[in-house]
Amino acid sequence: MKYSLGLKKPGLAVVCLALLTVLGAFSASAQTSNGTIVGTVLDKSGSAVPKAKVTGSSSELGVVREFTTDSTGSYPLENLPPGSYAVTVEADGFSKFQVSNVAVKGSLEVTVNAHMEIGSLANTITVEAGAGQELHTETAELGAEISIAKAKDASGVAISDVRYAAVYDSFTITLAMLLEDLGLAKRGEAAARVRAGYFSRDGETPLNTHGGLLSYGHCGVGGAMAHLVEAHLQMTGRAGPRQVRDASVALLHGDGGVLSSHVSMFLERVR
Repeated sequence: MKYSLGLKKPGLAVVCLALLTVLGAFSASAQTSNGTIVGTVLDKSGSAVPKAKVTGSSSELGVVREFTTDSTGSYPLENLPPGSYAVTVEADGFSKFQVSNVAVKGSLEVTVNAHMEIGSLANTITVEAGAGQELHTETAELGAEISIAKAKDASGVAISDVRYAAVYDSFTITLAMLLEDLGLAKRGEAAARVRAGYFSRDGETPLNTHGGLLSYGHCGVGGAMAHLVEAHLQMTGRAGPRQVRDASVALLHGDGGVLSSHVSMFLERVR
């Protein structure tokens, strides 16, 4: 499940929607970190080659995936553990086509398109990945930058409007990366802002005042659900000694998988 929301709604409705959104992001943490190879098999004229057998194999991992192209010549090879793969395409009336050393990374999608030549399957045309072959690695609607951009467009809220931030912090490096991806700090400046107190309770943009996963706890506290609860407490003035001066506009962000699924939401206190 990959989506982001930018909402400005009053009262409990916002909290309920935020709850559903963060649940989606939290459940994504259980998603596989395996990758996918997709592509299209075409002949020299550019026409689709259906019913071609596409095989992705990794000798080092002992993994083999097969798929037969559809009427458009398309195929997916899914659930591939990260590693180096050879992609082989076989079709009647064509020489065998193979691309070697295709690098598959966790949660990413690699595109390998095959251009078949008329000939015998006994002949094999082999090319190295990246050597003139159409090869792309894509994140396809993944990433905090895409998520926050959608939230800003949908809500009309800017990062400069944010008075409180609740950002999923499964690891120290994760939080540092997300602060910069979300625009709460410039590239390479997250650590300096933390040291300067920018994200402290009395700082410019208080962050994870409950301690976050790094100090409040991870296992047993529902992951980002603790961030949602703290944001609600801050926005309703019920955070006790942790209460910040102004939490009228909050940013809630969660991620799952290997930074592969992101959700961003702006919350605004209207009464």
